[in-house]
Amino acid sequence: MVDDIELVVTGSVGVAIHPQAGETGERLMKAADIALHAAKQRGRNNLQIAEGGRDVESSLQLRLAADLRHALRDKQFLLFYQPQIDIREGRVVGLEALLRWRKPDGRLVSPAEFIPVLEETGLIVDVGAWVLGEACLQLARWRAEGLPDLRVAVNLSAKQFETDGLVDAVKKALAASGIEPGGLELEITESLLMQDTSHTNRTLEALKRSGVRIAVDDFGTGYSSLAYLERFRVDVLKIDRSFINAINVTGRKGSVAGAIVGLGHRLGLEVVAEGVETEEQFRHLHGSDCDVVQGFYFGRPSGDWTRLLLEDIITRLCPQTTPRAVAKG
Repeated sequence: MVDDIELVVTGSVGVAIHPQAGETGERLMKAADIALHAAKQRGRNNLQIAEGGRDVESSLQLRLAADLRHALRDKQFLLFYQPQIDIREGRVVGLEALLRWRKPDGRLVSPAEFIPVLEETGLIVDVGAWVLGEACLQLARWRAEGLPDLRVAVNLSAKQFETDGLVDAVKKALAASGIEPGGLELEITESLLMQDTSHTNRTLEALKRSGVRIAVDDFGTGYSSLAYLERFRVDVLKIDRSFINAINVTGRKGSVAGAIVGLGHRLGLEVVAEGVETEEQFRHLHGSDCDVVQGFYFGRPSGDWTRLLLEDIITRLCPQTTPRAVAKG
């Protein structure tokens, strides 16, 4: 009891047994630390014993984390961009920045392999700040090349929101690039929006005051409260790709996607459909009055969209044209 408040202390314990986990004190301490890390991953307040298989797996994770630290230091990260197309005007209005890792041997590592490790180790904060800065600089270069109306979208992780430096990182990226705040769109998940903490609220309000656009990514898959869409001044709803896939396979033919479009418009929000891969999906979204579309149907993420943008590959896109043919041309 401390000042009439009952405090409960729990423990996470990692155990290494000699000689199975190691012959030396150094090996045993390392194995115990790995087991302790596993105990924390499993919800804390429990005990984990170092095992051979787990030891190997955890060692690989530790090695990957070290490689990622070197990757940031040695500038091995790069950004790919996927275009976002105004469905009415048929022109590229923005690009989503997607993080990639090219190892020294030239191999591109799948984001599914390294993003979770960045999150787990907290490296996502430093890497995320780099992504913000690089994406803004790239947008400035596009503007200088005669593409004044573009914007760039950057995904934010929940871990970035937990830090106090996110707003400063955004302001720093904007100042270094010289672009106006409205050219930067920050994508957050609806689960993050639901975290009704004072810190999250303050961060969102500060970001909006800075002038950047806020998009709710993967909308429709979390435990959404529509009240949050009115409470927070977001600008964009991004329909989750699962609802776009349903356009092809379900009897309702994309009714959920259409309903989200209608909801977004009633709230005065722009609606973006991601994961568009077929002509049927595109035409359905055009008929549903969706605002913006993106997906493999129009272009896969690429490390150099400058040339393609300057050639205006998707001009005059309309229901009477075939976007895939235009993109390939």
